[in-house]
Amino acid sequence: MTGLADSKVELKGHFDDLAATGSHIVLSGLIGGTTGYLFQAFPKGSAAGFPVFRGSFLLNKYNLSAAISGAVMYDAGLVPFGTAGGSWTTV
Repeated sequence: MTGLADSKVELKGHFDDLAATGSHIVLSGLIGGTTGYLFQAFPKGSAAGFPVFRGSFLLNKYNLSAAISGAVMYDAGLVPFGTAGGSWTTV
């Protein structure tokens, strides 16, 4: 399947540093990398036949922010690694 070479991905969510798979632990370890990382998004779930967007990406942005008395949030940006970008397929 042909990839989308300019398919940037923006992620936003709640800061989580409690587990080895928490958002902060994972994302902060990827920033500045020089090797593409597999990114997969399953918008309807991961059952057979459902759509999935996947590709090799670099993390080029990772920011933390918090409102006064509010939750800490992250904002991350992924850019395609290589010329293929991401592509849609099914599980």
